[in-house]
Amino acid sequence: MSAPEARLARALLKAAAAQGQIERVLEELKAVQEPLLTHGAFFRNPTVPSARQEPILRDVLAGQVSALTLEFLCLLVRRRKMKALPAIVRRYADLAARETAAMEVLLRIPYAPPPAMLDSLRGYFVRRGLVPAAQQERIPVRVVIDKRLIAGFVAECGSLVLDHSLRSRMDGLLPAGR
Repeated sequence: MSAPEARLARALLKAAAAQGQIERVLEELKAVQEPLLTHGAFFRNPTVPSARQEPILRDVLAGQVSALTLEFLCLLVRRRKMKALPAIVRRYADLAARETAAMEVLLRIPYAPPPAMLDSLRGYFVRRGLVPAAQQERIPVRVVIDKRLIAGFVAECGSLVLDHSLRSRMDGLLPAGR
């Protein structure tokens, strides 16, 4: 895959994540790529101006895909990149799989947490921008009972660590080198 196609896939993923539509966009791209490539020679024809292709694409896909997916496909038409659609969809699928797999919260806590605490943690990571709001309810929380923490908890999501454990606060009170 060329660098421009990889950049397009990454940009689309970033936009989809911001709107909480990573999976939806992937499903829509997979649904339309076959018909567009099999029966869409018109959209790949370099002799047809993109200014003529784009309104037809909008009419054909109106109401069938999200605004984000439609705008992305129109961008491909304008940039004459419709032939690259399968490669872009494959790259987007790979990136989406990594992105959604990374959306797990690891909670280390010395006792079984109440459900309200899990919901609160999910909300925290959404507010911090690590997880799209639309996916808040689906964020898996893996709970590890860790009696060494004494009290409090440590939560991790991606590269963010939220340490509210008594153990870390006690360690912070000790002089360096002890």
